[in-house]
Amino acid sequence: DGRVAALRWPEGAAPEPVVAALRAVLEPSEQPLGQDQTARRALADVPADSRFVAWLSARATHDAAKRMRLVRAWGEHLAASFPAVALSVGSPTRGARLRVVTSDAARNALGQIVRPAGRPLPFARFVPEEGWAAVRISLNLRDAADGFVALTPPSLSGQVAQATRAVVAIASMSLGVGWSELSRAFSGHAGVAVDLRSITAAAASAGMLGPIWVASLGVADAEAARGLVERLVGMARSGLGGVEVVEVKVSDKPGWQVSFGPLTVVAAVVGQRLVLGPTTADLERALERKPEGSLARTEAAPALDGDVMLGLAADRRPLGRMAALAAAWLPVPEALSEVRSKALQAIAAETDQPIVRVAGRLDGVGVLWETDAWLGDALPLLLLAGVVEASGVLLLDDAVSTASPAPPAPPAPKKARQGSAP
Repeated sequence: DGRVAALRWPEGAAPEPVVAALRAVLEPSEQPLGQDQTARRALADVPADSRFVAWLSARATHDAAKRMRLVRAWGEHLAASFPAVALSVGSPTRGARLRVVTSDAARNALGQIVRPAGRPLPFARFVPEEGWAAVRISLNLRDAADGFVALTPPSLSGQVAQATRAVVAIASMSLGVGWSELSRAFSGHAGVAVDLRSITAAAASAGMLGPIWVASLGVADAEAARGLVERLVGMARSGLGGVEVVEVKVSDKPGWQVSFGPLTVVAAVVGQRLVLGPTTADLERALERKPEGSLARTEAAPALDGDVMLGLAADRRPLGRMAALAAAWLPVPEALSEVRSKALQAIAAETDQPIVRVAGRLDGVGVLWETDAWLGDALPLLLLAGVVEASGVLLLDDAVSTASPAPPAPPAPKKARQGSAP
């Protein structure tokens, strides 16, 4: 808004290091940013109308870590694998972008983790356009462990591989299902959606109501997936007391309704997906929903149906109300209340883009995260609040150089006389 805010350090805190750092930023650099090849790759696709752009060189942080005598093996490897990060916050039509530059080896390792062999099945049409939130995630079940090992320093890869195999073996014994069985049965693409309004209703019902949700797991081998679910259901029935299993039909396909106390989950393999939800009716509504009136007809569809490693789409209106309700219970310094209030207003404001979208994907440069406009408006404010609070700095308006004295504490309430109402 054109005003200048003053920063005042608490009594006894020396600002000399901060002043020296700011002076170093203003001095001419021996190597201008425009001549740094890594910086050029990180900032190449930043929109020209960005309001805020940040850049971090992993090499610089690694050099600082060496001076502080931190672990050098990880620092050297991470600096080479992820040489830079760039953040840009754009205009109301651009949103925010986070670019992580990777080496070729790191990008290949990430591909082993987050890129399954098959394409994801459409999930956006499962989600109504109003009142819902959904997450899509992709995990290469077959090669994820190898990709994780490939991301570690070569000097530690043998130890990490051994530890990874041990974790997988323990998890397989605990679940009674081998990792190879999971990777053969399922594709690795999964989606979960929830009615945000039902969460508020469930919280108000003191456990009498549950949230409305639906999940979809891509199936690579339908027979293997059905046999695996049957085995897990049988293990739950015989190994857990109080579990009730009822065979049901979901869109004319055999399924199971598993109840444990107030919790009920219905599961069925329908086509090339395993669907789960709280009731048969919820699943059938999702399976039969037409694209019209769903997120499939919105700009958020690529976040749920596209080639992403993680995508999120949500109706911002109930999300904003839930965020405001949660924030009202969080202790925030009085100096930050206006900053927080503006950030929440940016989240909950009525605009022509009611659906918020976040998506992360691999490309030829590395990892790219993109968000929608409302977060682009709120992010600078949230960053400012976080930086000020973390630094212990008071944010004062209109260049006020001294903090106002705290208001006097209200008098303590008098004790009620015995027998009187409090």
